[in-house]
Amino acid sequence: MSRMDIVVRNLLCLLRVGVFGQEEEVEPMSAWKWHRMYELAVTHHVAALVVDGIEACRSQFFMHIPDEQWQQWNRALYDTEQACKQQNLCLTALVQQLADNQLRPIVLKGQALAVWYKQPFHRMAGDIDLFFPYETQAKKADRWAFAKGSDLDDSMKGLLGYRWNGAKVEHHRHVERLTNLLLNRQLSSIVERELREQSPCRVVVNSRNVETLPPTLAVLHCLLHISHYLLNDGLALKQLVDLGVYMRSNGQNVDFVKLQDWIETLSLERVAQVAGLLLQDLLHFTPDELPFMDDDTRVSVARLKEELFAHKPLDGDDWYFTQGSSIFVHSSNNSALMWKLGHSVHHYKYYPKESVTNLMASLAHSLSHIEE
Repeated sequence: MSRMDIVVRNLLCLLRVGVFGQEEEVEPMSAWKWHRMYELAVTHHVAALVVDGIEACRSQFFMHIPDEQWQQWNRALYDTEQACKQQNLCLTALVQQLADNQLRPIVLKGQALAVWYKQPFHRMAGDIDLFFPYETQAKKADRWAFAKGSDLDDSMKGLLGYRWNGAKVEHHRHVERLTNLLLNRQLSSIVERELREQSPCRVVVNSRNVETLPPTLAVLHCLLHISHYLLNDGLALKQLVDLGVYMRSNGQNVDFVKLQDWIETLSLERVAQVAGLLLQDLLHFTPDELPFMDDDTRVSVARLKEELFAHKPLDGDDWYFTQGSSIFVHSSNNSALMWKLGHSVHHYKYYPKESVTNLMASLAHSLSHIEE
């Protein structure tokens, strides 16, 4: 990564400026390196956020971006804004439809996190993720989706995907599903108790109040989301920025004593340490801003920082097993399969109790794609 060091440094610099308003100096780069930085920003789903940093640094002496590349950055910004606006319109219309049917979804991920950004429309939109914590509500919501949605997919346990008004929507019966059954039961107990004991938490999206997770549970969800990517496709800057933005925007409402207890219950100590160290090293957070960390000096993120910028995360389907004309099963992409196995081995130490079952679940899900 040595040849890319200046590209990575400037990418992180502009992220810190654009997202967190820090004052920093950009280093001089060639047109080729600016293009490489654009590719990295797109890969990590932060291109529009980097544009905010570029705009803030335009007057700096070394900010020389060729016009053609500047148009490329602006297209990325425009596309992100339009996708987010459309997603917000769809979300509020969908929540209204569900409310008319006496359903009360909790919004996860995308729009629930974007509201904490200075420029909410610059956080790249994904699916519309709705959580139904109670079984009767979840079943009723799924029946509504089967009646009103299209392209339905219920192949994953506890998850129903479909399209509605052009948007991809997912109904979740779990805030995050862990493959270790004991950990998953403990997580379900934590979520159920917290939702029962805390008042509903709402944010405004497109002039409408929507329900989201309570603050302490929201930070736990960010950490669990990071653990999922850590064990599977590999981390992207987007997940780290989400956690960082939430900590600086709403961290004062987090009960860190309770959060630490949950982290220990779910054996997430090393994941939390990894997230905190990466926020310190890459986005210049201070230890006092990250009270969920401990003093464990055995955790190193040097390899993770190399991986973060060394390759494009693989598509989850790239390594799935398939069956050809013969009776033998083979991988659809041997290189991707080997990457998956190697990735699981190298990252086992970050979440030992989840790593093995996560790999087994991935292999089982892959095998389920084989035609009998």
